[in-house]
Amino acid sequence: MAVYIRNGLAINTWTGDTKVEKPIPRYTSFGLDAYVLKFLGGHHLLISSPAAETNDSAGWKKIEDVAFSVLDADTGKVLRNVSGPNPGAQSNQNIAVDIAISPDEDLVAAFIRQLTDSRVMIYSTDDWHQVTELDLHTTGTKEDELNPSALAFSPDGKSLAIAHGFHGRIKFYEVGTWKLSRSIVTFKEEPPPLNALLLDALAFSPDGSLLAVASHAGGSWWVSNDGRTAQEGSGTLRQVFPHEPLRVYKVANGERVNSLGSFPGGLNSSSKLTWSTKGDYVAFIDALGDARFWNPFQPGPSVVVGRIGPHAETLLLSKDGSQLLANCPDGIKIFNIVPAP
Repeated sequence: MAVYIRNGLAINTWTGDTKVEKPIPRYTSFGLDAYVLKFLGGHHLLISSPAAETNDSAGWKKIEDVAFSVLDADTGKVLRNVSGPNPGAQSNQNIAVDIAISPDEDLVAAFIRQLTDSRVMIYSTDDWHQVTELDLHTTGTKEDELNPSALAFSPDGKSLAIAHGFHGRIKFYEVGTWKLSRSIVTFKEEPPPLNALLLDALAFSPDGSLLAVASHAGGSWWVSNDGRTAQEGSGTLRQVFPHEPLRVYKVANGERVNSLGSFPGGLNSSSKLTWSTKGDYVAFIDALGDARFWNPFQPGPSVVVGRIGPHAETLLLSKDGSQLLANCPDGIKIFNIVPAP
């Protein structure tokens, strides 16, 4: 495991037995721009937000046009700084705010921050050259006006899904040709006045046949008189648009499988949403920082399985599905998943 510490100015790594190793420094003038952190190459490499080779103003200046950095996971040495799409421009026009790695680890898809219009760039991991930039504005209509907000490669590596546009539109691009193959609309409801729909999380099921998507806000849950979350039927029911912010769709035809309300919505990143290893339930962190499991194949609510806290931003399941891991302000919480009797 790897997490940012010291407000993004360093990275801690953990071995399989959760022994804390030596922190890796990340040299930058502003640590709070620590957006991306993923292992690559069998845990030998780390992709991080831009990191300078030297901890001084000259080193910081060199990474202003960098999208992300590739580090040696053992030493923290910067092996490569990958340039963004605007050479010579400031970091807010080049930095990657989210990335997805293809299953074969040959490609990295990155959201590049822009002042008015974010971009999705594809990079090759063999020499870190830019393969292409995706054309997100395929129709030129209002449906394409929003910036991209979430992305994920399909498990077979043949498709890249991107949340982009109004009504929670998901666009699927064919890997290799990078042509738009199809799209589905996941939230067809019109937002009420002074509301907006932002789709910020998506995750493919392990077999790639289903896609779980979640909005930035929404939900329906019970609140007590002092404002705390209450048991169902106790207090006042609070409803925020959209009332069912978590939904599952068939990738092939866009048919909705199921949707979920009855929880405080607000999955503001795909790192809060994942599938179980067998694909029989969806795990996510709600707006209060509670880890929940939901079976989308049968009626019923989600179940709270762990209290993590309001600042939890990442949820992971171990490869064998036996443990649930989540970050919290004081470190990492690890839960053993015990099958129901």
